[in-house]
Amino acid sequence: MWLRYGVDANNILVDVEDIASGKTQLICPYCGGKLTAKKGRIKEHHFAHTEESCQFMVVNKHRELPTLPLYDSFNIRLSGEDLEQLKVLWREYGAKGCSILHFAVPKQFVWHGLLHSVESSALEYQFTHLGQIPVAALPLELFNYVQEPLLLEKLYKLKQKAELASNSSLFFLERLVDYKIYCAQYQKILRQTLYYLQIKADGNILHKIGVTQRSIEQRLVEIQRDLKQHFRSVAIEILGTWSHRGNVELCSTKY
Repeated sequence: MWLRYGVDANNILVDVEDIASGKTQLICPYCGGKLTAKKGRIKEHHFAHTEESCQFMVVNKHRELPTLPLYDSFNIRLSGEDLEQLKVLWREYGAKGCSILHFAVPKQFVWHGLLHSVESSALEYQFTHLGQIPVAALPLELFNYVQEPLLLEKLYKLKQKAELASNSSLFFLERLVDYKIYCAQYQKILRQTLYYLQIKADGNILHKIGVTQRSIEQRLVEIQRDLKQHFRSVAIEILGTWSHRGNVELCSTKY
């Protein structure tokens, strides 16, 4: 598991993406040990303990730290073989608007909520919105409709676990930190605005999707400046902006 948040001198959680690589003054939210930011090109950016890893990390090395559903992790739990099988079903049935007969439906796809039975026939199945995500078939405007309930459901579960653990000193700190880390991640994406741009650069038509915590006008100045290094003529048109939607950009690069 990768630790993505450290705690600063003001007891505020800091994302590894917001600081430079190397030794930091941040401490581990679980044990209080000093942290080093690891930001290479191969492994996911994360914090490592500057000295010896804390007992929590050693004992729980296979435990998943709290992540945002369908953002940091799709949480669909598909193997490579299952994913390929799901893509085949989409090409042969879903993309054509056809139902899938029950004998061709792997049970794990129903368990994971990727397929559901048709109302008029319990022997036929269709793709759910969730099932359309791994096969790159869900329209972007529907993604938040699918993800938002999952985000809130996990938030509720983590809060509930922390409250239940408050009666037992054994797991209280661990559960409380899990909840705080999740809240920090959730708040971060809600502070961001999603934007979609059409760019005309020397006669070429380009499209860009991204997120920013600043005003869209400030972001456009930066994009214009960067593109001017490569193109003589640059014209940018804003096709759309959506507040509190930092959750969409990362997912859109995954499918």
